[in-house]
Amino acid sequence: MAPKSNAPSTILYSPGWDGNPQGPWRGGRDSFAFKICPVCGQEVRPYRCKTGIHNGFLETESAFSLRVCCGKSCAKKLKNPMHSEETRKKMSDTFKRLGLQPKVKWGNGNGMTPPQALLLSLLGEGWEAEFTVKTHQTSEHGFPHAYKIDIANPGLKIAVEIDGSSHNSPKRREQDQKKDALLISLGWKVLRLSNTRTVSLCSTFGSEVTHRILRMAT
Repeated sequence: MAPKSNAPSTILYSPGWDGNPQGPWRGGRDSFAFKICPVCGQEVRPYRCKTGIHNGFLETESAFSLRVCCGKSCAKKLKNPMHSEETRKKMSDTFKRLGLQPKVKWGNGNGMTPPQALLLSLLGEGWEAEFTVKTHQTSEHGFPHAYKIDIANPGLKIAVEIDGSSHNSPKRREQDQKKDALLISLGWKVLRLSNTRTVSLCSTFGSEVTHRILRMAT
């Protein structure tokens, strides 16, 4: 990846340019001009519109000379100080000096959450955590090769998903619905519980929580 710094102010020209800096921009130097995006390292060419009402529009030389990155995504990364290795090191050194530790993230292969571990400890035999189910789909269809279920009973095909606050965002809810739909299509019964609801069930039913989960799932 190229260094995350400002792009050069001069416009580069690919081989084939006649070398005349006073030549016309349109139909001349614009065809050979390019820059290198300082974030992703991709080649950046003058913008041309070939469709719609703006068909034939060509980015001006002055506009292209001011453009730094290949697009908005890389431009945002360039402005974000946390994409600088120097900035990240300074923050890391400050945390260490203050005795602070980064917040522990649970789930997604990083170990069971406390509510997940609590529920699993009260369930009977046949239940296991982080159970993997193959989707029999490809990435072309927008699915991973496999899903992990927080707590599953493979024999009964019951999946219990225990959700934290990160599952409240619209994008995450959409992902969860997609996962649930696929599991259901494979014959699974899916039960989603919040962390708070899980702890409440465990506190209320104790060793009888298995019967309660089965009733809720079926």
